Order: sequence, then C-alpha cells, then structure tokens
Amino acid sequence: MPVQHQLASIAACNDETHVEENRQQYRAKFELFQTQLGDKVALQKPEAGFYYWLKVNNDEEFAQKTTKRSEY
Repeated sequence: MPVQHQLASIAACNDETHVEENRQQYRAKFELFQTQLGDKVALQKPEAGFYYWLKVNNDEEFAQKTTKRSEY
C-alpha cells in the first residue's frame, strides 16, 4: 500500500468524530421513519443494521405497486 494511503488510513482511524456523526444521522433517520410510518405499518426498530424489513402478503405485488407510485 502506498505510504500516502497508509498515512490517510492512520489519520482516519485516529479520528472517531465522523463515526459518531454518522451514528447520530442514522438514529435521526430511523426516528423520522418510525414517526412518519409507525402508525401506518407495523415497524420494529432493528437492534443493529440499516434497514426496516416490512412484512407484506405478496412481495412481487408490493414492489410493483411501490414502483408505480414512485413514478409520479
């Protein structure tokens, strides 16, 4: 690995500010999502991860309807 890449890696590993900022942003996004949709669909905030997995009766039909609605 080139020296400049090594030095950049060391600097990034020594600075956790960006990590905490990202965590705060993810928390805020999850809370917004929960607030906006929590009364419309059954949501359970995941303990870890970045996704909500919605239970639907027919996943193919759900995807097609969602795609059509997003085209507007």
